[in-house]
Amino acid sequence: QRERAAKQICQDCPVLADCRAHAFTTAESYGIWGGMSENERARHTRRTRRTARHRGSTLATSAPQPRERHRDHSSAVNRSGGRPAPPPEPSLHQHMDGARQFR
Repeated sequence: QRERAAKQICQDCPVLADCRAHAFTTAESYGIWGGMSENERARHTRRTRRTARHRGSTLATSAPQPRERHRDHSSAVNRSGGRPAPPPEPSLHQHMDGARQFR
């Protein structure tokens, strides 16, 4: 149940992909990172290695990417030329504070 609650927090997190990539890059072995449990990350790593071995290539280290969520940012207008402003990018650490309670 704690795992499910932690994953629920991840669903709408704007840094989910960065968090997931961090977990694969640093080989995080415990907890929910980027919406994936340690078992899911291990399974993905094994599958990636197996696929790379069959193709005769090196291990692909990219993390699986979550589905893109479409958001309408057209209401935010940049002051230079009226172009849409990019959405703000919160840091990974800001979002990890809420997830710490599930460790």
